[in-house]
Amino acid sequence: MDSAASVDKVLSSFAAHQIQLVEWENHLLQRLSYPAVTSDLVYLVPDKQLSKACQIATDNKLQPTSRDQYLPSYASDFAKIGFYFLLNDYNPHNYLSCRLILLPLSWTGLNLNELYPIPKTHSTPQSPYNVLTLSRATACATFVRMAAREHRGSNLRRILILDLAKVLIYGLFDMSYEGDYMEFKTNDEPETKAEQLERERAVNEIKRWSWRDDECWIGDVLVAIVAGQAKYEDLPYCVLQEIKPKDSNVGRIV
Repeated sequence: MDSAASVDKVLSSFAAHQIQLVEWENHLLQRLSYPAVTSDLVYLVPDKQLSKACQIATDNKLQPTSRDQYLPSYASDFAKIGFYFLLNDYNPHNYLSCRLILLPLSWTGLNLNELYPIPKTHSTPQSPYNVLTLSRATACATFVRMAAREHRGSNLRRILILDLAKVLIYGLFDMSYEGDYMEFKTNDEPETKAEQLERERAVNEIKRWSWRDDECWIGDVLVAIVAGQAKYEDLPYCVLQEIKPKDSNVGRIV
């Protein structure tokens, strides 16, 4: 069975069993303006439905596969979580191979009330009702929240920050260019008036976003990053401490 037929069949089965799916990884990044290319389908699933979702995948003849057969590229690869299934009959090492990846929603810290159905557009005229997505603000808050749990320098934190940067840069700034390639300015080259106005618009956009009551600091740090007053590496992180006897505190958030 080809991947398109496999996708249609298993997504229909998920809908028939009322399995809630949440866009994640490259399909979410595409919706948020980043030009990602992928053949994999990656979804978050409410924890209580994850086991049932995996059973539905196997009932639809999708072959479970190990993430270790692929070079790590997604945050879940570095976190070593989730369930992976092949969507076609290609060898896992073939570039035409594509996968269905199911991840626990709790890993992201997202709440279902922060999600909404995929809007109908010319490219998604009939999106399944059981597939939800998230706004740019919610995606950014989620990436920051997840990155803050990881120790500085970890591959998982690095890829989460990279995803955050993709969503901010491609969503808030004009990344189009003319010619055969994009020209990058030197660090000491001053911004043009147009670039200053674009940065101000981006800052004002973030200031309009809503946050959880205890996470207003996320808006402050994103404003500082977009305004050029802070770096992505300045985001909070977990400090690993030496584990002492009778001490369960193995890290802290700074």
